[in-house]
This record gives sequence, structure tokens and C-alpha cells, in this order.
Amino acid sequence: TRILSCIEPVDTLKRLFPTEDQRRRALEGQQMLQGAKVLRITNAAGTDCTFEFGDTYHAHCQYGLADTPGRWDHFATTLMAHVADDEGVNGTVVVQPGDMLFPFNRYASDPVRFEIKKGKITAIDGGVDAVLIKDYMASFDDERGYAISHIGWGGNENARWDAITTSPTSMGTDARSFYGG
Repeated sequence: TRILSCIEPVDTLKRLFPTEDQRRRALEGQQMLQGAKVLRITNAAGTDCTFEFGDTYHAHCQYGLADTPGRWDHFATTLMAHVADDEGVNGTVVVQPGDMLFPFNRYASDPVRFEIKKGKITAIDGGVDAVLIKDYMASFDDERGYAISHIGWGGNENARWDAITTSPTSMGTDARSFYGG
């Protein structure tokens, strides 16, 4: 069995149409993540977060094709991701204005600071965006909603960072696939 989801507008699918080079990069990125034990992310805004990878979860990639038996993918996404150990994410993540807030399909308008301990968000601070995120997460009425799911990056050089403003019917493939994002 193979599954290929396809839910983006036609213009997005044309622009992000998968290439062999994207497939190669996605598979190489997956291998790098699978071989990693720790991934640490830092930036000038204050992000300093460590993801510890063990043997429980495996790295995953998407390159927009279901070209092998048993493969699930999303046409035309290109990304690499890995789930950390259940208690293996610790530190601070600072969302900056312009970063994508996927649940709302919009960009952050002000900084949001997340404190993370043992794989769960323990504090969310900031302005209006922080309030929206807190309310959204509390709506699940389940502590697992505060768990960190995965970390990864995009690998499609044709993905547009501004696509949710220029293509409002998009489901977010551009932002998830944005090269290096």
C-alpha cells in the first residue's frame, strides 16, 4: 500500500512539484537525523533548546512522492523531522514576529517564549500570540497537548515563506517546506 495526500491549491502544487534533488536531500536529511543523538538549537532571540534522540522514534522525511511500497507522503511537501525522546526536550524556544503559527495559519506578530522541561511546555509568555496559544493548547483538556512533537526543517527551494498571505487557501505546505526553515 502507498498513500499520497494532495490537498494544496493547484498553483502551489505546480510551484512545489517534487524533484529528484529534493528527494535526495530529504533522504540525506532523514539519515542525518536518524544518526543524531542530540540536536541543539540556539538563536539571538533567546532560543536555546536541546532535543535528545533515542531509539524509540525514527526520523521521517517527505519529498512529495509515494514511490516505494508502504510509503505515505504529502504531495508536494519536502521536509525532514524527528521526534525526540518523550522527556528529551529541554530549554527555551522564542517564537519571533514573522515565524509561522501553524494552528492559526498565520505569522506571529509578537515574541512568544516557551519554557520546556522533560519534553513538555511548562510556561508560555508574551503578548496576544501567547494568549492565543495558551487558549488553543488548553482547549485540548489533556496534558499531552503540552508535549513537544517533533523538530525538523524544510527542503524545497521553490517554497515561499510568504505563501499564506499570497495563497490564502494553502494548507501550509510552503511554510513547512521552506528551504532551511
